Amino acid sequence: MGSQNKELHLFDVFQILKNIFSLLLKKWKNILLGGVFFGLIGVAYAWLSKPSYVAKIICASEGDKQGGLSGYMGIASQFGIDLGGSGGSVFQGDNLVEFLHTKFIIRKTLFSKQNDKTLLDYYINNHKLNKNWNKIVPNGIINFNENDDPNRIKDSIVEKIVEVISKKQYSVNKPDKKLSFIQIQMKDVNEDFSKLFVETLVNNTVKYYADYKTKRAQRNYDLIKHQVDSIKQSLLGNIETIAETNDLNVNPIKQKVRASSQKTQVDASANAALYQELLKQMGLAQITLNRETPLIQIIDRPVLPLLNEKPSRLITGILFAIIGGFLISIFIILSNSFAERNRKSFHS
Repeated sequence: MGSQNKELHLFDVFQILKNIFSLLLKKWKNILLGGVFFGLIGVAYAWLSKPSYVAKIICASEGDKQGGLSGYMGIASQFGIDLGGSGGSVFQGDNLVEFLHTKFIIRKTLFSKQNDKTLLDYYINNHKLNKNWNKIVPNGIINFNENDDPNRIKDSIVEKIVEVISKKQYSVNKPDKKLSFIQIQMKDVNEDFSKLFVETLVNNTVKYYADYKTKRAQRNYDLIKHQVDSIKQSLLGNIETIAETNDLNVNPIKQKVRASSQKTQVDASANAALYQELLKQMGLAQITLNRETPLIQIIDRPVLPLLNEKPSRLITGILFAIIGGFLISIFIILSNSFAERNRKSFHS
């Protein structure tokens, strides 16, 4: 009994599919016309679409450059001094990729100025985002500044632009996970803006990194210099104490004064050795402070004219035609099913 029901069910499904195929075969002209119509819409869409200009920068992230300084850095760490050579940097490898994609660096780039105008102003004008601002503010003009006080309208506009750029126009990736090359890409309808954006973003990243490194190196240098000055004062005090003790040690039979002098000499020797080591560390800190260490090495820069991406009229037309034919077929099937149901309910 169950086997018969199963066969009957399969027969019903086959019959329904057969009826649908027969129906679509009868309406092939309608489906073809619908497909052609949608295909023409697709061609028109591709024809009228504005091209997106792609600006790419390929660079190499910073590697480990401490080299022969590692031994001195280990000694410096014993004194609580960080010369910047231990551990990985937040600006290396995958960390750098994530940093380049943060909203912080995108926002900072948008507020960078070019010819007395921010990149944010250029973006707003290029995309005509200010055409309805007269409904928001009386004169339709909103001035943006990076150091402005929090403002709900301004902040929401900037945040929306940053989100659109981050998700739809801007990308950062590593073409090969085994290599340290990083590809930074920006797409925009304005060719000059695409190029300007990626170049400014990389420059901002390098500057931010340089400021970060300089601040840490300056702090380390000041710390070492303070310790050097402290040990120097202590060493000078030891020397004066030894001289005073020797002046008092007129009787060679008295050992108490001599013991005090020898103890002071031991302290002076220790301080002298420490002073020499700290002078080396201060020299290394000075080198670190003065050394220019680029964050990334630019391998390939964008050059005008940029590659432009635009939908293919042929592919877009075919895709729209297929979608149109499918939608027309669904409409025919649903219309026929609805008509059959009304017919049956009318006869009943």
